[in-house]
Amino acid sequence: MGQYYKIVNIDKEQYFRPSSFLKLMEWNWLGNDNINKLLTLLESDWKDDRVIIVGDYYTEEDDDYFGFKFEKEKGFYDVDDMGWEEVGATLGNDEEEITGYLINTTKKLYVDLSKTIDSDGWKVSPTILLACGNQRGGGDYYGPDEEIVGSWAGNKIRYSKEKPNDMELLVVGFKEIN
Repeated sequence: MGQYYKIVNIDKEQYFRPSSFLKLMEWNWLGNDNINKLLTLLESDWKDDRVIIVGDYYTEEDDDYFGFKFEKEKGFYDVDDMGWEEVGATLGNDEEEITGYLINTTKKLYVDLSKTIDSDGWKVSPTILLACGNQRGGGDYYGPDEEIVGSWAGNKIRYSKEKPNDMELLVVGFKEIN
């Protein structure tokens, strides 16, 4: 079976769920309206907040929940049941080329979105660096650099069209393998 995901802002106790397809690799590609929504939030209201993409197979034994304490059997995937606010964002045209930088201010790293690998017109979004619980279900990411998926989860993240100064470029080779 597949694992379904939500995007959660730990600092603001907010979240949104991807529309239409919910399995990670059904929506986590550049140009998708869900990624546009996430990048819009990371450029504005969620700038420099701790944001994760959390799957419903992500369990307490996996992590300390970034310092949060939840009721038994609850976790970040259950935030809508716990009164966290569901948010929206105004989107631009999802057909336009996505450029700019996904920036991890905690680790002082950034990814240049224009350098992502094109695979038959599809570009895996480096936002999968925020994913918790990858490789537990169908529809998760399996491919080059899979070992770094989730390595930015719980870090302070932002998106900018301006190249960051005093940070190191992280080159990722994400490409979905069919």
